[in-house]
Amino acid sequence: MPLTTTTKLGIFGIWQKRFLVFLLSIGVALLLSNQGISYVAKPTEILWDIYGIPHIYGAHPQDAFRAFGWAQMQSHGNLLLRLYGQARGKAAQYWGEEYLDSDKWVLTMNVPKNASAWYQAQSQVFRSYVDAFVKGINAYAKEHPDLIDDEVEVVLPVTGEDIFSHLQRVLLFTFIVNPENVANITFKPATASNGWAIAPKRSASGKAMLLANPHLPWQNMFLWYEAQIVAPGIDAYGATLVGIPVLAIAFNDNLGWTHTVNTHDGWDAYELKLQKDGYLFDGQIRPFETSNFILKVKQKKWLGTTADIFSQKICSRPGNYAPRR
Repeated sequence: MPLTTTTKLGIFGIWQKRFLVFLLSIGVALLLSNQGISYVAKPTEILWDIYGIPHIYGAHPQDAFRAFGWAQMQSHGNLLLRLYGQARGKAAQYWGEEYLDSDKWVLTMNVPKNASAWYQAQSQVFRSYVDAFVKGINAYAKEHPDLIDDEVEVVLPVTGEDIFSHLQRVLLFTFIVNPENVANITFKPATASNGWAIAPKRSASGKAMLLANPHLPWQNMFLWYEAQIVAPGIDAYGATLVGIPVLAIAFNDNLGWTHTVNTHDGWDAYELKLQKDGYLFDGQIRPFETSNFILKVKQKKWLGTTADIFSQKICSRPGNYAPRR
């Protein structure tokens, strides 16, 4: 696929399944809500405006997704690769002990294992879009190795499973539940972000209005990425978090969509009554299920790794607790 860039001045619990449906609905909104538009195919290109926003025109949807992966790498390649490395649960192996807690959390939540299942669960069409996004990432890295920091090159090549690992880590295991919540057995309602939908009869113009106003830090996994994507059946403008292949907040000729943090309680904690080598459940003793993980940690003093087999302790608060995802 020819790709040119131009600068112009100017896991599966019920709630996990619901999240997967939510994710797919974003893709459906992006792809299907513009079926009535006419589009003349032309060579795929990325036009960059003076604000550094890519306007992507794809000859086919797969071309547009590939270009979107390329554009994200051009704008935030080092961050994107670091986020994917963390989502694999291998950040300590790649970059050192400071990432050990992150890896423990990711592996305890079975993120990589679930990511593989999620990737296989996609429709053939949508999986082809994800694969195209990944090809764009890898193609940019191959063509511009001098623009990628040496320490993050270890993440390459990126795979389709990496996309779903990243989605889980950010949306499920940061926004919905995170290590701090579990350690303290607390639920803190979200205190920021808002979205407003205004009916035509209540607007001065007589037209519907939508305000998308997310409040997130401008860094790390929370960094938004603004873009326009145009291809047969697609004409949308909006933003998504770095590393995600679809526009999470956007609009097209027919509709707009947004979302925000809210008071959704997506996890529960139960106090267990211990008995012998297990715990009581419905009047019966059930044994604990245990898992061992091998974590490789990069050392600063020598070129190698060490293996640490551990049993994850869920919380340090006095008492016997188990979270339910």
